[in-house]
Amino acid sequence: MQARQAEDEERLKAKIDYIRKRFKPVEFLPYDCHPMLHAVPKLAYYGIAVTTDELLKFATENKLYPNFKDKTDATCRLWALDSAVKLLSVSVKFPLELRMPLNPDFEWNIALYSNYVVEDERLIEEDEETVVNWLLDTLKLPTSRIPVWHYDFFDGNLEMRCSPWTPPSEEIVKRMDAFYKAREHLL
Repeated sequence: MQARQAEDEERLKAKIDYIRKRFKPVEFLPYDCHPMLHAVPKLAYYGIAVTTDELLKFATENKLYPNFKDKTDATCRLWALDSAVKLLSVSVKFPLELRMPLNPDFEWNIALYSNYVVEDERLIEEDEETVVNWLLDTLKLPTSRIPVWHYDFFDGNLEMRCSPWTPPSEEIVKRMDAFYKAREHLL
């Protein structure tokens, strides 16, 4: 039993190391994500990486938790995270998105734009800096956390067949579908 557990931990560590090396966040748009250079580029989002705890702290401070009985429920937490980003988006007057980066250190990316729309929606440098500084101040994040390009977790174009990575299980996909259906019903 312990041997199998150690083997599983070793396999997980190998997956995380592979992701850190192959899909690390970068300051400039990666070559394999550039829409002008590839017919079907990989999906990447430019934004600030955050943890669930950082976003939930903001949601709690702004009373964005819905009136559910169990606040630890995944649907409740996702609702609060989504509401937090919507509030940030309205406050900064710029459409922000909550994305899942392919990054083992952070669960979420508050994205300003994707590589598919960057040419059309990119802010001028001063405005982008203002938005980023406001987000960092509002979420009480360190100023060293600059926005970078993150590969998107749910990109179907990622070539990972030869890697130690495995796609999300059917159970996770079903839970995400149920969350979005429940969210539509509540809206």
